[in-house]
Amino acid sequence: MGSSIGLGMSKKFWMMLMFRIGQGIGSGTIWSLGLGMLADIYPNDKLGAPVGTAWSMHSLGTLGGPVIGGVLYEYGGEMAIAWFMAGLSAACAILRFFIHDVSELVKLLNEKDEAAKIALANNELSVATEEQIGLQTKENGVSVQKNTGANDDSTPISASNTLQPQNNTTSVNRKKNLTMLDLIREPQIWICCFASSALFGVLGAIETILPIIATDRYNLTSAQIGFVFIALTIPNMLSAIIAGRITDSDRMSAIFGKSRKRFVVMLLGNCLTGIFCIILGLVNALVLFIIAGALLGFSAGVGAVPTIAAMAEHKETIGEGSNTQLYSLFNVGYSIAVLTVPIAASAIFSATTPFITCLVAGLFVIVCSVISISWLIIRFRKTWK
Repeated sequence: MGSSIGLGMSKKFWMMLMFRIGQGIGSGTIWSLGLGMLADIYPNDKLGAPVGTAWSMHSLGTLGGPVIGGVLYEYGGEMAIAWFMAGLSAACAILRFFIHDVSELVKLLNEKDEAAKIALANNELSVATEEQIGLQTKENGVSVQKNTGANDDSTPISASNTLQPQNNTTSVNRKKNLTMLDLIREPQIWICCFASSALFGVLGAIETILPIIATDRYNLTSAQIGFVFIALTIPNMLSAIIAGRITDSDRMSAIFGKSRKRFVVMLLGNCLTGIFCIILGLVNALVLFIIAGALLGFSAGVGAVPTIAAMAEHKETIGEGSNTQLYSLFNVGYSIAVLTVPIAASAIFSATTPFITCLVAGLFVIVCSVISISWLIIRFRKTWK
C-alpha cells in the first residue's frame, strides 16, 4: 500500500525504481502465501482444480489491470492509480481477517468429503442389496429369495465402519523441517521451477515485443493492442481451469500414472506454447495473428497450472515443511525469468526480425521443456506409478 502511494508521488527515476521494487516484494509475498494456503488446505490429488481457479483469477487481474489503469490515468493521472492500488491493498488486508484459519478450512473440507463418501457407500450398498433381492427362484409358484452376498443388511453404513483414515505418505526417509536447500536438491522441484521459468520468460518476451509487432506490422493503436492482449488472456483463464480439473481426474492417473500425469500435461502445454509463439511471428494476417495469440495464451495456462500442484505433491513425499517456502522458490525462478528472457528477446529483436525473435523464443521453451521433463520422466519411470 505504501509503495503504491509512493510510486504515484515519485518525481525521480530512482524513487520510482525503489517503490516499484517494494510493490514487487509485496505482490510476490501475497502470491506465495496464497499458493501455500491452497497446498495446505487441499489434498495433493485434488490440488489442480483450486490452483487452476487461482491462476484464472490471476489472469483476470492481468487482463483488467491495464484497462482500469488506462482509464484512471486518463482522468485522474498518476495519483488516481496510486490511490486505487492502495485501496486494493487495504481491502486485501482487511478481507484476510475474515478468512478462516487453515486448520479450520481443512476440517471443513474433510467433513464435506467424508459425508460425500458415506453417501456414495450407502448408495452402492443399496444397489447391491436390491440386486440380491432380485435374484429369486420360483418353486411351487412361490418366490424364494436366494441371497448371493455375504451381507444383506441394508442399514446405512457409518463412517466408523466404512471409511478408515488413509495416509498414503510413508514416514520412511521423510525429513522434518525441510529447508530451501533440501527443496532445490530434488529433481522434481528444480525441474518444475526450470520448465516453468522458461515458459514465463517467453511469455514476458511476448508481452514485450507483441505491441511493437502489432504497431509496425498491422498499424494498431494502443487501444487496439489492448484488445489483442484480451484475446491472449481470456483463453489463458479458461485453460487454467480446464487443466486443473483434467490433471485431478482419475482417468489421467490411470493412463499416465498419478505422479507422471502432471509432468505430461506440463510438457504438452509448454511445447504448444513454443509452437504458437513461432506461428505468432510467422503470420502476416491480423486475424491469424490474434488466433495465434489466443492459442498461445491457452497453451500457457495448460503448461503452468500442473507445475504448482506437482511441486506440492512431491514435497509431501520427501518431508515436512512450509508450502509457502516451496512457492517462494517457484517465485524466485519466475522473477529471474521475466527479468532476463525479455531483455535477451529485446536484443534479438533489435538485431534481427520479429520472426527470428519468436522462433528463438519458441524453440527456447520447447527445448528446455523437452530435455528437462523428458529426462525426469525417464529417470523415474520405474518408481513412478
